[in-house]
Amino acid sequence: CDEDTNYRTELLLYTDSNAQEISWNVHSPSNLLLFSSAIDRPVGDYYENSKPYDKTMCLPRVNTDQCYSLTISDSGGDGICCGSSGDGWYELVVNGIKVKVGGKFEYQETSSFGGDGCR
Repeated sequence: CDEDTNYRTELLLYTDSNAQEISWNVHSPSNLLLFSSAIDRPVGDYYENSKPYDKTMCLPRVNTDQCYSLTISDSGGDGICCGSSGDGWYELVVNGIKVKVGGKFEYQETSSFGGDGCR
């Protein structure tokens, strides 16, 4: 991935003890679905509990006012961190820089990245 013309984007995910509830999507600035856990994994092939996963994506650079979005979802409504379902987490890394670290949310959390105005 040529970082001069693209964003080398990594999603690092450590699942909680209810990994079958976790999904994620990356959308373009025009809201087109680009990457998804549903695309990466066949129907019925869920993430395993308490395991690390890494997805690397190469996304074209955009204007400073345009943003990609990453949405992490948990169908159980208890996020992926902290509590009875374990200590899952995720990191969004763009060109080697951590843009977001999370896991404590209810049903979903969305982060914007890309152009300079997205953080």
